[in-house]
This record gives sequence, structure tokens and C-alpha cells, in this order.
Amino acid sequence: MTKHKRFLFWAAGCGAYASFMIGYSLVLTLLLPSILAYEPECVKVGSYAEYYVEQYSNFALNDNGTYAWSVISVHTDVNGQVIATINETYTVWWKRGQWASFPDIPSTGRISDVNVKNGFPRFWFDRYYNDYLIGLTVFRIGNYTFCGQGLEEVSIDGVTRPSVKLTDYSAQGWWFDRETGLLLRYSSSFRGYGSYRVLEGTNIADGTGNNKAMVDLLLVSPLFVVPSVGAATGLFLIRRRRRQFSSQFWLYFVLFNGIIMVSVANFPFGALLSILCLGFSYAYFLVIYLVMLKALFWFGVLAAAIFLIDRFAFPLIQRRPEQLLPSTTPGEFRTKDTSLTAVLALIAGVFGLWGIGHIYVEKKGKGIALLILSIVLIWNPLLSPGGFDLGFYWLSGWLIYVTAIIGGQFFNVYFSSFPGVLSLCMVIIRSIVIPIVFILQTYDAYKLAKHYNRDVQQYKKAPW
Repeated sequence: MTKHKRFLFWAAGCGAYASFMIGYSLVLTLLLPSILAYEPECVKVGSYAEYYVEQYSNFALNDNGTYAWSVISVHTDVNGQVIATINETYTVWWKRGQWASFPDIPSTGRISDVNVKNGFPRFWFDRYYNDYLIGLTVFRIGNYTFCGQGLEEVSIDGVTRPSVKLTDYSAQGWWFDRETGLLLRYSSSFRGYGSYRVLEGTNIADGTGNNKAMVDLLLVSPLFVVPSVGAATGLFLIRRRRRQFSSQFWLYFVLFNGIIMVSVANFPFGALLSILCLGFSYAYFLVIYLVMLKALFWFGVLAAAIFLIDRFAFPLIQRRPEQLLPSTTPGEFRTKDTSLTAVLALIAGVFGLWGIGHIYVEKKGKGIALLILSIVLIWNPLLSPGGFDLGFYWLSGWLIYVTAIIGGQFFNVYFSSFPGVLSLCMVIIRSIVIPIVFILQTYDAYKLAKHYNRDVQQYKKAPW
């Protein structure tokens, strides 16, 4: 196979793999949840639900009371849509002035027709979601966007009920019964203003259960089966052909798979689709910050994993059994792996521990000194009020500064919270000193490993 044909082969394979992984995940987490709606079990004639309601303003209670709805009738219109006639009432217990949680509901109640598939989110939840991908799922319903947060247990009058939690990228949250789709709880809170609603009573029985979890597992399994089969096939070919891969190949591999993981993985900081929807609705600079941090995490994880596989797993796969036993000579000094030294210094440094690469190359005094310095600068809570960027999160804090500057909100983000000379010193340490020392200690460990190897090869002894 010529070089040109080999390039086309790899490009077509990578394109097909990326298209499948990202496209199939978008089908399960965006397309199907946005278009598939069903008739909830709770929509039956005579069904009712009653909620306790509270409304706050400036941290003070404005009113509270009981909100209830009941289904009077269910019919099908000329377009084949199922319509429920619902009676809504709101009974005020206490209120301040003219305030009311439901000003559009008169004291005599309100009767209205509701399309059963459009009762979300006020009455019930009627959209498809995959149990194993709910944290990645985005629901586009009309002009509104909702994000799945997870599966949680909600206590209603001492009874625990399984629920699915959703949010609209703000301070609002909804909890719906997983079996019946009934709204169990709603809360909203922002700068002293808030609303709270919790189910008090209903005649809607709990669901009888179904095989949804098994079906969802079958639907999501290709996202794990396809990469696993590809990895197994690659290892088999490597064992059979004894191939070696260049650093350029691994660089492309890390970048390519890192982009896929950033696109489909829920960890860290949630799904990329949810992050983008958050930015479109609120803060663009926050999206830049989260995407950068998510990308750095996955690029780092993949680079470390590939390095370990390339350096240790592949040689073991390719060796013959008689080659697995190491030959040792008394008094022999072994060289240090320069790439391993750099990776140790880099990965440990990302997690706020400097000097690990120096300790590996037996420069223990300098390594311990750097380790102590990292503990003082990175793990010291006095330099991070609130501890939002301790340890691994020093990188998160640094990206906050960078993205805030890009978004023109630097002073609003930091100096508004920590004014004065102390905050200026913390900003200098966190945004300038720590990143520079992190880079220098990684490069210095790499240089020391080369120095160590040169002396071992020339003089047959360690330089220190």
C-alpha cells in the first residue's frame, strides 16, 4: 500500500469512527429526547396532584399556599392529538401585599385544554431519555432548552421515589417521577428571589416498572463495544506484525481521541453540548474556560495512557517469552527514561505536586525542595480563599484568570471578591508564578534525566 493510499485509509477510518461516536451519542442525547414524546401514565380522567408552594423575594417570604390540578376529561382532537382538560386552583394561605405565586389563576380556578405531549414542565415529564446518558442529555422543546442532571431519590412525605432531575441552565430545577412522569418537586433560587413547590398529595399510583434499563443498556452499548473492538483489533495486529508507531502518530491519536472524549464524555464539568448551551444562554467566557479545562484533562489522560501503553504494554506484547526475563549485572547503573521523567513531572505537576520527576532521576534533595514549595504555593488555603483552586484546581484557577481576561471580566471575577494588595499578590502567584515554575520544573527534570544517562553511558556511574 502506497503512502497516499495509507493516508486515505487512515483518514476514512478515523472519519467513520468519529462520525459514529459523536453522531450516535447526539442521537441518544439530543435528537431522540427532543422529538420523542409519549403519553405519561399520570394523564387519566380523575387524576389530580396537590403541591405546597412558597415564593420568596429579597430572602423574605411573599406568599405560600396550595396549588392543585386535576384532569376533568381526555379526548382526541381532529388532528389526532390527545388533549386533556385540566382544572387548576391555587389556595393562598398567607401573602404579603398583592403578591401571588399564580396571579393568572382566579380564586374560582381555571379550566384549560392542554396537549398531553406539551404538559412539560408544569405538569409532567413526557420525553425519552437514556438512563445511562441522562447527565449528557439536552432537551430542546420549543424555544426552551433543558439539561438532564441525573437520577435521584426524592423523599415525599417520608416515602422515597425515584426521579429524574432536569435544569434549564439557570437556578431552576425540576424532579419528575421516573415511572409516572409526575412532577415531584420544583425549586428556583437566585439572589434572594426564589420559588419552591413540592408534591403533597396525589391519587396517581406508582408505576409498575418496566424493562427500560435493559433497553437503554442495549442502546448505549455500541459506544463501548466499537472502541473496545477497535482496541482489541489494533493489539492483535501489533502482536502479529510487530509494528512500531511514531511520535507523530501518537500525537494525532491523542488529539483525535481527545476531541471525541471532550465531545461525548460527561466528565469533567458535564457534557460539551450542555456547556455550549450554557454559553449561548449566559456567559461565553465561562464556556471557553470549561471547554479548555475539559480538553486539557482528556488530552493529559490520553497522553499518559498512551505513553504507558507504548513504553510498557507494547514491548511486552511484542517480546518472546525468553525475552521477558531482564538481564542484570552487579553494580550496573541503569539509564533513566527521559520521556517517563517528563511525564511524571508533568502529570504530578498538574495535580499540584512538583519534584516527582527529580526524585525519579535521584535528584532527591531538589525534588523534595520543589515538593515542599508546591505544597506551600498550591495547597496552602491562605493563598486560595474558599479553596476553589487547591491541588489540581490550580489549573482551573489559572484558566479562570485567562478566560476572564479574554472575556473582559477579569476585575469583576476576582478583584470584586478579594480586593486590595493581598488579592493582587494572590493573582500574581496563581496566574504567573505557579505556571512558570510548573513548566520549568518539568523541563529541568527532563534535562537532568539526559544528564544522568550521559554520565552513566560514558563513565558507568551516576553523576550525583
